[in-house]
Amino acid sequence: MKKKVFNLRGFGKSILFFLKKDSLIYLFIKKFLYYKIPVQKVFFNNLKRLVYSGKRFYYFKYLGSVIAFDSGPLNDPRGQGRIATNIFRQLDKELGKECPCGSLEQIFNLTEDEVDLFIFPSIHWVDDKFIKKSIVFVMDVLPLSLPNVFPRSVIRQWRNKYCKFIREAKAVVTISQWSFVEIIKNVNTEFLNSKIKYNMNFAVMKKGYLKSPHLDRRDHLISGIYYPASEINKGGNLQLYKTVKKTKTFDVFPSKRNIKIVKNYKINKNFCLFFLNIPGAYHGVSKYTGATDRKYFYIDYDFNLKNSSSSAKNRKKGLNQNSFWKNSVKVKSSFRKKTFFEE
Repeated sequence: MKKKVFNLRGFGKSILFFLKKDSLIYLFIKKFLYYKIPVQKVFFNNLKRLVYSGKRFYYFKYLGSVIAFDSGPLNDPRGQGRIATNIFRQLDKELGKECPCGSLEQIFNLTEDEVDLFIFPSIHWVDDKFIKKSIVFVMDVLPLSLPNVFPRSVIRQWRNKYCKFIREAKAVVTISQWSFVEIIKNVNTEFLNSKIKYNMNFAVMKKGYLKSPHLDRRDHLISGIYYPASEINKGGNLQLYKTVKKTKTFDVFPSKRNIKIVKNYKINKNFCLFFLNIPGAYHGVSKYTGATDRKYFYIDYDFNLKNSSSSAKNRKKGLNQNSFWKNSVKVKSSFRKKTFFEE
């Protein structure tokens, strides 16, 4: 006798098919049944590294933080499901890759209380008990933008429920400028419209130049360096590091025994590197032995902070953190700091 498999997802969709879409029963079943179902195992057939867990949330560890991705929207064949599919496929590609700042790792057997951040690829799947530590994807707010097209119950649900989610989430990701404008207009949310300051400087690396491992100023969002021309194999390599052990507070001028080199770039003509300035983005330059001065440009995109750490006065007051970083930074050795600035 052939074994019958009870498919909860199919059962839920079958019930919804016979119900009026704006009825209370319909909305109740979607909330407590359909939106709670994890993705099916068949989705993982084309993935190489991501492991099926049978759970709704898939947990990952990155830079000491635990991040949970909701798999529920993968059950939706529409646009929301396609966004979720792309996210999970990218996670599959990134697993196990060695990066200067740390690798992405899938973890199991966690409780939801241990999660630092939840990612919901669709606002419809958001669990309100996690909303204050969530990033939510919102494709559009059409029921609010076009109220004459949608049932009153759907409009009411958006105004009473989803607008609240948008206001309380840590961040909202949308897909277009139009959606961005409509969210601001209809949800009446104050979004942080950060203006990034750009600056570029010209510098010369002379023979004997050396820079010990360090972290850049906390104002920087993105840093870059460009070498238009250079002698090859003359030292002055651009080196990226990571900490040997996990830490909650990063040392601005770390001891070499606490870090290790993960990338050692030999400088060639037209070499350019950009990196995201986050805690743990340690970098330095090995001793340059070339007889010809090496010219280069360094570029920064800075947060427009009120109390900038570019000011020595602010740094002395202790205003040397970045409010966007979870981890703190600290100068743990005045000797290493002095050595760095005298190099």
